[in-house]
Amino acid sequence: MTRRLNIDSSSCSSNDEQQLRAVERWSQSFGNVFPNAEATRGHAHWHMPVDQALTDPATRGSDIQRRCAQAVIDGAAAMSVARPPAKAHMRVAALICLPDLFMSQICLFSDPRYFRSFANRTHSRQCWTPFPSGHRLSAKLELTIPNGFIERGFHERLQEPDETDASRLVVTYEGEIWMIADADPEQF
Repeated sequence: MTRRLNIDSSSCSSNDEQQLRAVERWSQSFGNVFPNAEATRGHAHWHMPVDQALTDPATRGSDIQRRCAQAVIDGAAAMSVARPPAKAHMRVAALICLPDLFMSQICLFSDPRYFRSFANRTHSRQCWTPFPSGHRLSAKLELTIPNGFIERGFHERLQEPDETDASRLVVTYEGEIWMIADADPEQF
């Protein structure tokens, strides 16, 4: 079989559209059956089924970001609606990661205590600092937040030991984490 390189830009946008539709179908699939997930770490998660190149902020526009982020939120909302009464204690959240949108995921928290403490990351190697309440990803990307869901954003800072001096930490990543969850504001 012979492979050919196709440089036609219309095929790239067509492939993007196919991937975006696949992400939207994936999102809708969470409304059919509630996962049977009793995670040992307190939560289970599902990442978007896309090629990482689709979500690359250096080459992709805000419409792709918006559609991917909305699909993750819609999937979390669908899962929340599908949750049976016996699992009412479980919390569902969309985690939107920027600029690395590829790491975004739908999370199901089986342990309410773990859910309430999940965003409390104050270690020197990983710190989530809350954004002011007026700072909203939903406004920036024109996202629809489902009724009963709360949006919270954090500046994330990861630090690792310096390769030459393990006693010194160096910044390896900075970004944003947006947690959009079906929760009472007092518990989130």
